[in-house]
Amino acid sequence: MIPESAHGTNFASAQMASMKIKVVKINKDGGIDMNQFEKAISKWKDQIAAIMITYPSTNGLFDKEIRCVGFLAMFILLFLSAATEI
Repeated sequence: MIPESAHGTNFASAQMASMKIKVVKINKDGGIDMNQFEKAISKWKDQIAAIMITYPSTNGLFDKEIRCVGFLAMFILLFLSAATEI
């Protein structure tokens, strides 16, 4: 799962690893749409290998609603990339 605001290298890395990419929508402020994000996790939880989030986002935002608690319980790798400069 990758937010639609992510830079292209996140999508390219996932593609090179032969992963199926599920895009997570962003909200009107440019942050991750948490309702859609949680629905996607619930829907795909048995098939998610990783969630790639650039932090801060490519839009320069720190998504304060992101919580890591549930990911470890589901054995999902949460990858926070700090590649973006603001």
